[in-house]
This record gives sequence, C-alpha cells and structure tokens, in this order.
Amino acid sequence: MISLSPTQFAREYSKNGFEAIGEYRDKYPNENYKGKVYFTVDTENLEQTGIYKLCVIDTGIGMDHFTLVNNLLNLGESSEYKDEGNFGVGAKISAVTRNPAGLMYQSWQKNEDVGNLVFFFYNKETNQFEIQDFGESEKQLSLPITNDKMPKIIKEAGHGTKVTFFG
Repeated sequence: MISLSPTQFAREYSKNGFEAIGEYRDKYPNENYKGKVYFTVDTENLEQTGIYKLCVIDTGIGMDHFTLVNNLLNLGESSEYKDEGNFGVGAKISAVTRNPAGLMYQSWQKNEDVGNLVFFFYNKETNQFEIQDFGESEKQLSLPITNDKMPKIIKEAGHGTKVTFFG
C-alpha cells in the first residue's frame, strides 16, 4: 500500500505544469517562452462564494476537451511509478484523495475562442471518483468556458490550465 505525503499533490501539479510549459516550448520553439506555475487563491471562487480555495495555475500548452476527460478517466495511470518518495503516483490520485468535494480543471489553448471546464469528484452514492456529467439528455463531460473567465496569468500568456482544489 502506498502512503502519500500531505503535500504530494503540490509536487505532482508543479511537475505537470512544468511539463505543459515544456510541451508549449516544443510546439512553438521560436517564441523563447519561459512559462509560469503558481499556487494561489482562486480569486474567482472567493468573489463568488467568499470561501478561500487553493488553485494551481500554469501557463503551459493547455488541454482540449478530449485530453482533459481522458486524463481524468485514467485516474491511477502513471508512466513513472517509483515506490520511493511517492513519486510517479500522479497529480489526480494525490489530490483527489484529499479533495473528495472535487477538483475543477479549466484549460485554454493558444488561439482558441473557448476553453474547457471539467469537474472531478468523489461520488458518495457510487463510492467512486467520477467526472461531473453536465448533460441533460446526453452525456457532456466538459463545459465550454469563455476566455473572459481566464485568470490574468493565463490571459497574459494566452494559454494554460487552472486547477482548483475544493477540499
């Protein structure tokens, strides 16, 4: 059995952010892009609810609907598991076990008119982690989000991902 450090998720999300920045650099090598990863308060959530929630924001390549949903459906998948130091267990599993109320992913890609929102949570009724279905008559696992919802850091870059931890 693997025991996770209470801060394992911070390492995993930092690593994912740096990898997303690397993917952006690989795709656009002539831009000399530096990129950023921040842990901060989700100001949008604070303004709407008055409740402080931690979020991580990276200015990496961003994710489309398929990538977001596919990554979350493959919860325990990691290409680099190492038993020592808990490395390789993945951001999803290290964060969702400490945030059963959910994780909200919002992501934008360069030159796209909208981003994508996916909500991942623990369903007490089914005793499983799942992606919120936003559909009424047919399955819809992500919502389009307008660019005016971009955090300032992502707006300045024009691409990136924000993950909010709901505890």
